[in-house]
Amino acid sequence: MRSGYIGGIPEQEIADLFQAKGIPGDAGADRAIRFLRKLSDLIARRWAAGEHGTGAVFLLAEKVSDAMKGRKGVSKPTLVNGNDPISDGVWLVNAQVGNAHALALEWETGASLAVVVDAGLGDLPAVTIDLRDKSRPPQVLFFPDGCVNLDSMLTLFLGDQPIDEGTMKGTLDDFYQNSLRTPMTVLAGHSPDRIWKDSGKGVPQARPEESIEGMLLRHLKAVFPDHDPRAQNTTDDGYLDIAVHYADRTVQGHPARRCDWVLELKALADRTTNDNPSSANVEEAVTKGVRQTIAYSTAENSLERALCVYDLRDVANDDETCFDHVREDATDNQIHLWRWRLMRSAEEGRKERYPLKADSPTA
Repeated sequence: MRSGYIGGIPEQEIADLFQAKGIPGDAGADRAIRFLRKLSDLIARRWAAGEHGTGAVFLLAEKVSDAMKGRKGVSKPTLVNGNDPISDGVWLVNAQVGNAHALALEWETGASLAVVVDAGLGDLPAVTIDLRDKSRPPQVLFFPDGCVNLDSMLTLFLGDQPIDEGTMKGTLDDFYQNSLRTPMTVLAGHSPDRIWKDSGKGVPQARPEESIEGMLLRHLKAVFPDHDPRAQNTTDDGYLDIAVHYADRTVQGHPARRCDWVLELKALADRTTNDNPSSANVEEAVTKGVRQTIAYSTAENSLERALCVYDLRDVANDDETCFDHVREDATDNQIHLWRWRLMRSAEEGRKERYPLKADSPTA
Protein backbone atom coordinates (compact mmCIF):
# COMPACT_ATOMS: atom_id res chain seq x y z
CA MET A 1 0.00 0.00 0.00
CA ARG A 2 1.27 3.46 -0.88
CA SER A 3 2.75 5.56 1.89
CA GLY A 4 0.31 8.14 3.23
CA TYR A 5 -2.76 5.98 2.59
CA ILE A 6 -4.91 3.88 4.95
CA GLY A 7 -7.21 1.37 3.30
CA GLY A 8 -6.79 3.23 0.01
CA ILE A 9 -7.85 6.54 1.54
CA PRO A 10 -5.34 9.40 1.90
CA GLU A 11 -4.35 9.94 5.53
CA GLN A 12 -4.89 13.67 5.12
CA GLU A 13 -8.49 13.08 4.03
CA ILE A 14 -9.07 11.00 7.16
CA ALA A 15 -7.45 13.71 9.32
CA ASP A 16 -9.60 16.42 7.70
CA LEU A 17 -12.76 14.37 8.26
CA PHE A 18 -11.85 13.80 11.92
CA GLN A 19 -11.18 17.52 12.35
CA ALA A 20 -14.54 18.42 10.82
CA LYS A 21 -16.74 15.67 12.29
CA GLY A 22 -14.92 14.47 15.40
CA ILE A 23 -14.86 10.88 16.62
CA PRO A 24 -17.97 8.89 15.59
CA GLY A 25 -20.28 8.10 18.50
CA ASP A 26 -19.97 4.38 17.78
CA ALA A 27 -16.16 4.41 17.88
CA GLY A 28 -15.02 1.67 20.22
CA ALA A 29 -18.55 0.29 20.59
CA ASP A 30 -18.97 -3.46 20.43
CA ARG A 31 -21.61 -5.32 18.45
CA ALA A 32 -24.18 -5.26 21.27
CA ILE A 33 -23.87 -1.50 21.77
CA ARG A 34 -24.22 -0.84 18.05
CA PHE A 35 -27.32 -3.03 18.12
CA LEU A 36 -28.81 -1.10 21.03
CA ARG A 37 -28.20 2.24 19.35
CA LYS A 38 -29.77 1.10 16.10
CA LEU A 39 -32.70 -0.44 17.95
CA SER A 40 -33.28 2.71 20.03
CA ASP A 41 -33.58 4.68 16.80
CA LEU A 42 -36.13 2.17 15.49
CA ILE A 43 -38.12 2.34 18.74
CA ALA A 44 -38.13 6.15 18.59
CA ARG A 45 -39.46 6.06 15.03
CA ARG A 46 -42.23 3.62 15.95
CA TRP A 47 -43.12 5.60 19.09
CA ALA A 48 -43.37 8.82 17.05
CA ALA A 49 -45.53 6.98 14.53
CA GLY A 50 -47.95 5.99 17.31
CA GLU A 51 -47.20 2.27 17.47
CA HIS A 52 -50.44 0.64 18.61
CA GLY A 53 -49.16 -2.69 19.93
CA THR A 54 -48.01 -3.57 23.42
CA GLY A 55 -44.36 -4.49 22.88
CA ALA A 56 -41.85 -6.87 21.35
CA VAL A 57 -38.71 -8.95 21.87
CA PHE A 58 -35.55 -8.49 19.81
CA LEU A 59 -32.83 -11.16 19.73
CA LEU A 60 -29.34 -10.32 18.49
CA ALA A 61 -27.72 -13.00 16.34
CA GLU A 62 -24.13 -12.90 15.14
CA LYS A 63 -25.26 -14.44 11.86
CA VAL A 64 -29.01 -14.40 11.29
CA SER A 65 -28.94 -16.96 8.49
CA ASP A 66 -27.35 -19.54 10.79
CA ALA A 67 -29.75 -18.78 13.66
CA MET A 68 -32.74 -19.13 11.31
CA LYS A 69 -31.86 -22.65 10.16
CA GLY A 70 -34.75 -24.99 10.97
CA ARG A 71 -36.94 -22.12 12.21
CA LYS A 72 -40.09 -20.58 10.85
CA GLY A 73 -40.15 -16.86 10.27
CA VAL A 74 -40.79 -14.06 7.82
CA SER A 75 -37.97 -11.89 6.48
CA LYS A 76 -38.49 -8.15 7.01
CA PRO A 77 -35.48 -6.44 5.37
CA THR A 78 -37.03 -2.95 5.56
CA LEU A 79 -37.90 -3.11 9.27
CA VAL A 80 -34.96 -0.83 10.10
CA ASN A 81 -36.63 2.02 8.18
CA GLY A 82 -39.22 2.34 10.94
CA ASN A 83 -42.30 2.15 8.72
CA ASP A 84 -43.48 -1.32 9.82
CA PRO A 85 -45.05 -2.26 13.17
CA ILE A 86 -42.76 -4.08 15.59
CA SER A 87 -45.24 -5.03 18.30
CA ASP A 88 -46.52 -8.43 19.35
CA GLY A 89 -43.61 -10.33 17.85
CA VAL A 90 -40.27 -11.96 18.54
CA TRP A 91 -37.61 -10.62 16.16
CA LEU A 92 -34.28 -12.15 15.20
CA VAL A 93 -31.93 -9.43 13.89
CA ASN A 94 -28.31 -8.58 13.27
CA ALA A 95 -26.47 -5.63 14.87
CA GLN A 96 -27.62 -3.22 12.17
CA VAL A 97 -31.24 -4.47 12.35
CA GLY A 98 -31.01 -4.67 8.54
CA ASN A 99 -31.40 -8.44 8.45
CA ALA A 100 -34.60 -8.99 10.43
CA HIS A 101 -36.95 -11.96 10.74
CA ALA A 102 -40.28 -12.12 12.52
CA LEU A 103 -40.16 -15.52 14.24
CA ALA A 104 -43.18 -17.77 14.46
CA LEU A 105 -43.21 -17.49 18.26
CA GLU A 106 -46.02 -16.12 20.39
CA TRP A 107 -45.00 -13.82 23.25
CA GLU A 108 -47.18 -11.56 25.35
CA THR A 109 -45.71 -8.32 26.70
CA GLY A 110 -45.03 -8.70 30.40
CA ALA A 111 -45.12 -12.51 30.23
CA SER A 112 -42.34 -15.01 30.82
CA LEU A 113 -39.47 -15.24 28.33
CA ALA A 114 -39.58 -19.04 28.57
CA VAL A 115 -40.86 -19.22 25.00
CA VAL A 116 -37.52 -17.84 23.81
CA VAL A 117 -35.52 -20.25 25.96
CA ASP A 118 -37.65 -23.23 24.89
CA ALA A 119 -36.99 -22.30 21.26
CA GLY A 120 -33.25 -22.71 21.86
CA LEU A 121 -32.56 -18.97 21.59
CA GLY A 122 -32.04 -18.23 25.27
CA ASP A 123 -28.33 -17.51 24.92
CA LEU A 124 -28.75 -14.64 22.43
CA PRO A 125 -28.61 -11.05 23.76
CA ALA A 126 -32.22 -9.97 24.14
CA VAL A 127 -34.17 -6.73 24.42
CA THR A 128 -37.77 -6.48 25.60
CA ILE A 129 -39.85 -3.43 24.71
CA ASP A 130 -42.93 -2.49 26.73
CA LEU A 131 -45.27 0.00 25.03
CA ARG A 132 -48.34 -0.48 27.19
CA ASP A 133 -48.05 2.82 29.07
CA LYS A 134 -48.55 5.45 26.38
CA SER A 135 -48.03 8.31 28.86
CA ARG A 136 -44.28 7.62 29.16
CA PRO A 137 -41.41 6.66 26.87
CA PRO A 138 -41.06 2.97 25.98
CA GLN A 139 -39.74 0.79 28.80
CA VAL A 140 -36.79 -1.22 27.50
CA LEU A 141 -34.85 -4.01 29.21
CA PHE A 142 -31.60 -5.50 27.92
CA PHE A 143 -30.40 -8.99 28.79
CA PRO A 144 -26.77 -9.10 27.55
CA ASP A 145 -26.39 -12.79 28.48
CA GLY A 146 -29.73 -13.77 27.00
CA CYS A 147 -33.01 -14.89 28.50
CA VAL A 148 -31.33 -17.76 30.32
CA ASN A 149 -29.72 -15.21 32.68
CA LEU A 150 -32.31 -12.67 33.75
CA ASP A 151 -30.09 -11.50 36.62
CA SER A 152 -27.85 -9.61 34.17
CA MET A 153 -30.70 -7.31 33.15
CA LEU A 154 -30.05 -3.65 32.38
CA THR A 155 -32.76 -1.00 32.21
CA LEU A 156 -32.21 1.23 29.18
CA PHE A 157 -33.21 4.88 29.17
CA LEU A 158 -34.60 6.23 25.91
CA GLY A 159 -35.74 9.71 24.99
CA ASP A 160 -34.44 13.25 24.87
CA GLN A 161 -34.91 14.16 28.51
CA PRO A 162 -31.80 15.10 30.55
CA ILE A 163 -30.49 12.29 32.74
CA ASP A 164 -31.43 13.13 36.32
CA GLU A 165 -29.36 12.50 39.45
CA GLY A 166 -31.29 9.42 40.56
CA THR A 167 -31.00 7.76 37.16
CA MET A 168 -27.26 8.41 36.86
CA LYS A 169 -26.50 7.32 40.43
CA GLY A 170 -28.56 4.16 39.97
CA THR A 171 -26.74 3.41 36.72
CA LEU A 172 -23.34 3.84 38.38
CA ASP A 173 -24.45 1.68 41.32
CA ASP A 174 -25.49 -1.07 38.91
CA PHE A 175 -22.14 -0.78 37.12
CA TYR A 176 -20.31 -1.20 40.43
CA GLN A 177 -22.44 -4.16 41.52
CA ASN A 178 -22.21 -5.96 38.17
CA SER A 179 -18.66 -5.12 37.11
CA LEU A 180 -16.43 -4.02 40.00
CA ARG A 181 -17.64 -5.00 43.44
CA THR A 182 -15.46 -8.11 43.91
CA PRO A 183 -12.60 -9.66 41.89
CA MET A 184 -15.02 -12.41 40.82
CA THR A 185 -17.43 -9.76 39.50
CA VAL A 186 -14.70 -8.25 37.33
CA LEU A 187 -13.81 -11.66 35.88
CA ALA A 188 -17.47 -12.60 35.32
CA GLY A 189 -17.92 -9.59 33.08
CA HIS A 190 -15.37 -10.93 30.57
CA SER A 191 -14.00 -7.41 30.24
CA PRO A 192 -10.66 -6.90 28.50
CA ASP A 193 -9.84 -4.46 31.29
CA ARG A 194 -8.42 -5.67 34.57
CA ILE A 195 -8.42 -3.84 37.90
CA TRP A 196 -6.41 -6.13 40.16
CA LYS A 197 -2.94 -7.57 39.67
CA ASP A 198 -3.18 -9.41 43.02
CA SER A 199 -6.48 -8.63 44.70
CA GLY A 200 -5.65 -10.54 47.88
CA LYS A 201 -2.70 -8.26 48.52
CA GLY A 202 -4.48 -5.16 47.26
CA VAL A 203 -2.09 -4.77 44.33
CA PRO A 204 -3.78 -3.01 41.38
CA GLN A 205 -2.97 -3.31 37.73
CA ALA A 206 -1.17 -0.36 36.20
CA ARG A 207 -3.49 2.63 35.77
CA PRO A 208 -6.65 1.08 37.27
CA GLU A 209 -8.51 4.35 36.80
CA GLU A 210 -8.16 4.05 33.03
CA SER A 211 -9.48 0.48 33.15
CA ILE A 212 -12.52 1.53 35.16
CA GLU A 213 -13.10 4.41 32.77
CA GLY A 214 -13.13 2.07 29.77
CA MET A 215 -15.52 -0.36 31.45
CA LEU A 216 -17.83 2.44 32.60
CA LEU A 217 -17.90 4.06 29.18
CA ARG A 218 -19.13 0.83 27.59
CA HIS A 219 -21.78 0.50 30.30
CA LEU A 220 -23.05 4.05 29.76
CA LYS A 221 -23.20 3.56 25.99
CA ALA A 222 -25.41 0.51 26.55
CA VAL A 223 -27.73 2.05 29.15
CA PHE A 224 -28.14 5.41 27.37
CA PRO A 225 -28.26 4.49 23.66
CA ASP A 226 -29.88 7.81 22.73
CA HIS A 227 -27.02 9.75 24.32
CA ASP A 228 -23.36 10.03 23.38
CA PRO A 229 -21.00 9.20 26.29
CA ARG A 230 -17.39 10.01 25.46
CA ALA A 231 -14.10 9.71 27.30
CA GLN A 232 -11.01 11.92 27.37
CA ASN A 233 -12.62 14.98 25.77
CA THR A 234 -10.12 17.81 25.39
CA THR A 235 -10.69 21.07 27.27
CA ASP A 236 -8.45 24.08 27.92
CA ASP A 237 -7.90 22.73 31.44
CA GLY A 238 -7.02 19.15 30.48
CA TYR A 239 -8.73 15.90 29.54
CA LEU A 240 -12.03 15.18 31.26
CA ASP A 241 -12.76 11.55 32.07
CA ILE A 242 -16.33 11.07 30.81
CA ALA A 243 -18.93 13.45 29.41
CA VAL A 244 -22.46 12.37 28.47
CA HIS A 245 -23.94 14.44 25.65
CA TYR A 246 -27.22 14.51 23.78
CA ALA A 247 -27.62 15.69 20.17
CA ASP A 248 -30.18 18.47 20.64
CA ARG A 249 -31.71 21.29 18.64
CA THR A 250 -31.86 25.03 19.29
CA VAL A 251 -35.22 26.84 19.37
CA GLN A 252 -34.50 27.86 15.76
CA GLY A 253 -34.03 24.18 14.85
CA HIS A 254 -30.27 24.27 14.42
CA PRO A 255 -28.13 21.31 15.56
CA ALA A 256 -26.79 21.65 19.11
CA ARG A 257 -25.13 19.49 21.73
CA ARG A 258 -26.36 19.32 25.31
CA CYS A 259 -24.03 18.01 28.00
CA ASP A 260 -26.06 16.22 30.66
CA TRP A 261 -23.16 15.00 32.83
CA VAL A 262 -19.45 15.35 33.46
CA LEU A 263 -17.99 12.48 35.47
CA GLU A 264 -14.51 12.81 36.98
CA LEU A 265 -13.07 9.46 38.12
CA LYS A 266 -10.49 8.78 40.83
CA ALA A 267 -9.12 5.36 41.78
CA LEU A 268 -7.56 5.36 45.26
CA ALA A 269 -5.10 2.57 46.11
CA ASP A 270 -2.81 2.03 49.10
CA ARG A 271 -0.34 -0.12 47.13
CA THR A 272 1.43 0.36 43.82
CA THR A 273 1.39 -2.09 40.93
CA ASN A 274 4.85 -3.25 42.15
CA ASP A 275 3.37 -4.19 45.54
CA ASN A 276 4.93 -1.27 47.40
CA PRO A 277 3.08 1.05 49.79
CA SER A 278 1.64 3.96 47.83
CA SER A 279 3.02 7.39 48.61
CA ALA A 280 0.05 9.16 47.01
CA ASN A 281 -1.71 11.75 49.16
CA VAL A 282 -5.38 10.72 49.12
CA GLU A 283 -6.64 14.06 50.43
CA GLU A 284 -4.79 15.93 47.69
CA ALA A 285 -6.07 13.49 45.05
CA VAL A 286 -9.69 14.09 46.08
CA THR A 287 -9.13 17.87 46.19
CA LYS A 288 -7.64 17.71 42.71
CA GLY A 289 -10.67 15.71 41.57
CA VAL A 290 -13.08 18.40 42.79
CA ARG A 291 -11.08 21.11 41.03
CA GLN A 292 -11.01 19.08 37.81
CA THR A 293 -14.76 18.50 38.02
CA ILE A 294 -15.36 22.24 38.37
CA ALA A 295 -13.08 23.05 35.43
CA TYR A 296 -14.40 20.39 33.07
CA SER A 297 -18.08 20.90 33.85
CA THR A 298 -17.62 24.64 33.29
CA ALA A 299 -15.93 23.99 29.94
CA GLU A 300 -18.73 21.62 28.88
CA ASN A 301 -21.50 23.72 30.47
CA SER A 302 -22.88 20.46 31.85
CA LEU A 303 -26.25 20.24 33.57
CA GLU A 304 -24.85 17.90 36.25
CA ARG A 305 -21.42 16.88 37.53
CA ALA A 306 -20.00 14.26 39.86
CA LEU A 307 -16.69 13.15 41.35
CA CYS A 308 -16.70 9.35 41.32
CA VAL A 309 -14.20 7.68 43.67
CA TYR A 310 -13.40 3.99 43.29
CA ASP A 311 -11.68 2.99 46.53
CA LEU A 312 -9.24 0.08 46.36
CA ARG A 313 -7.76 0.74 49.82
CA ASP A 314 -7.88 -1.69 52.70
CA VAL A 315 -7.75 0.87 55.51
CA ALA A 316 -10.85 1.71 57.49
CA ASN A 317 -12.46 4.48 55.46
CA ASP A 318 -15.86 5.86 54.59
CA ASP A 319 -17.50 8.67 52.67
CA GLU A 320 -17.02 11.12 55.52
CA THR A 321 -13.26 10.68 55.86
CA CYS A 322 -12.90 10.64 52.08
CA PHE A 323 -14.94 13.75 51.32
CA ASP A 324 -15.21 15.90 54.47
CA HIS A 325 -12.38 18.25 53.48
CA VAL A 326 -14.03 19.05 50.10
CA ARG A 327 -17.68 18.85 51.09
CA GLU A 328 -18.19 22.61 51.30
CA ASP A 329 -16.52 23.29 47.93
CA ALA A 330 -18.52 20.48 46.33
CA THR A 331 -21.77 21.90 47.67
CA ASP A 332 -20.90 25.41 46.50
CA ASN A 333 -20.25 24.07 42.99
CA GLN A 334 -23.15 21.57 42.94
CA ILE A 335 -20.86 18.55 42.62
CA HIS A 336 -22.16 15.12 43.59
CA LEU A 337 -19.62 13.18 45.65
CA TRP A 338 -19.99 9.44 45.09
CA ARG A 339 -17.77 6.62 46.29
CA TRP A 340 -17.64 2.84 45.86
CA ARG A 341 -15.30 0.42 47.61
CA LEU A 342 -13.82 -2.46 45.61
CA MET A 343 -13.62 -5.63 47.69
CA ARG A 344 -10.43 -7.68 47.59
CA SER A 345 -12.08 -11.10 47.74
CA ALA A 346 -15.45 -12.78 47.34
CA GLU A 347 -15.42 -13.53 51.08
CA GLU A 348 -14.96 -9.86 51.92
CA GLY A 349 -17.81 -9.05 49.58
CA ARG A 350 -20.09 -11.55 51.32
CA LYS A 351 -19.24 -10.15 54.74
CA GLU A 352 -19.99 -6.63 53.57
CA ARG A 353 -23.30 -7.59 51.98
CA TYR A 354 -24.45 -10.06 54.65
CA PRO A 355 -23.16 -8.87 58.04
CA LEU A 356 -23.67 -11.23 61.00
CA LYS A 357 -23.63 -10.63 64.71
CA ALA A 358 -20.96 -13.33 64.89
CA ASP A 359 -18.63 -11.04 62.91
CA SER A 360 -18.22 -8.75 65.91
CA PRO A 361 -15.63 -9.79 68.49
CA THR A 362 -17.08 -10.65 71.88
CA ALA A 363 -16.39 -8.32 74.73
